[in-house]
Amino acid sequence: MYKTFYSLAQTPFSKDIRPENAFLSIDYQGALGALHYLKERKEWGFS
Repeated sequence: MYKTFYSLAQTPFSKDIRPENAFLSIDYQGALGALHYLKERKEWGFS
C-alpha cells in the first residue's frame, strides 16, 4: 500500500534492515563493537 503510493524502493516497515541503511547511532556502534570484541575473543561461539 505505502510502497506503490509513495513510489518507494522497498517496504518502509520491514524488519529486514540492511546494514548500509541502518542509522549508525552511538548505541548501535557500541553494540557492533561489543559483538566484534566477542567474536575476536571467541567467547560467545561466533565463527
